[in-house]
Amino acid sequence: MEFYTYKGISAGKYIEGEIEALNQDEASHKLKADKVIITNLVRSKKKKNEKKEKKKKKKLQKKRKKRGAVFHLVKKKLHLKIL
Repeated sequence: MEFYTYKGISAGKYIEGEIEALNQDEASHKLKADKVIITNLVRSKKKKNEKKEKKKKKKLQKKRKKRGAVFHLVKKKLHLKIL
């Protein structure tokens, strides 16, 4: 997927932002579905903070795996005590 930077008008106000889509046609379709009148739509480079977000996601996944393993071990021990 690619990122597209857009400018437009929505609810009588000028707006701008970034949207992710497969191609420019899909990006414009998504914006039109959100009732945005497009004034400018261009393909942009990767999202500004994408690298930071990927690092954060990896750290969270590692923490979740660790937490999940500990939780399951604790759950089994508690389950055995109850029976």
